[in-house]
Amino acid sequence: MRVAWTAVGRVVLVALPVLLTGALAHGPDEADVAPPTVLDVSQFLKANAGFTESDVQRTRRGDIVVRGLDVDDDTVGIAAAGLIAVPPAFFIEQVRRIEAFKKSPEVLAIGRLSAAPLVGEFARLSLDKGELDEARRCRKGDCDLKLDVPGIDKLRAVPSNGDVAGVFRAHLSQYVSHFLQQCIAALMTYHDHGRPATLLAELEKILQAFPFIARQWPDLYNGLAQFSGTLKEGLEGFTYWSKEKVARARQSV
Repeated sequence: MRVAWTAVGRVVLVALPVLLTGALAHGPDEADVAPPTVLDVSQFLKANAGFTESDVQRTRRGDIVVRGLDVDDDTVGIAAAGLIAVPPAFFIEQVRRIEAFKKSPEVLAIGRLSAAPLVGEFARLSLDKGELDEARRCRKGDCDLKLDVPGIDKLRAVPSNGDVAGVFRAHLSQYVSHFLQQCIAALMTYHDHGRPATLLAELEKILQAFPFIARQWPDLYNGLAQFSGTLKEGLEGFTYWSKEKVARARQSV
């Protein structure tokens, strides 16, 4: 079974070039650019992602290699590696165009948000009949939409003939604006099921599972773990929303 899940995401880009040992050589126009970081990709993958030397050789032959990561029971960790013959600047530019970059049958709708988002930027976020019915049924601890208590209360307050989708979009817009002002402490706490899920705690768990981020890229780590509204030179970020189909495991009766 698959359900639609609307989420707000934050992307932090490393805007400076990184030299990957064993990767393609720089082009003539990049010859005089001194990269700030030297990363031995082979050693990195073997030390942090469970790759073997055979896996590394496969990536050099053009294969895409995927390995599961050792994380806690509530998290799915996957590492994938493959060679992409494009300059770093080209890849970063594609990610900036998130609407075109993150495109797949599972992504039903997506939109990049401005630094001061307005509710109109969520205009393409729609709810089908089943989702509208579910929104009207939402209760704290029992809701198929990923929402906090204020969001659930707002949906419950909509009259039977009211604009549920509009209220949903307005709540997300207010949440993003609050996050960009209050930063990391304003991350939402989901109350869709019995046990609340605080996004800040979930983010901390993810970062703890990948300690190499703090060791290898401390500025990137701080930009994720302690986002304060500004990023250090060499980093940039933006916020976007997406509605995606997410697989839900079947439960035994």
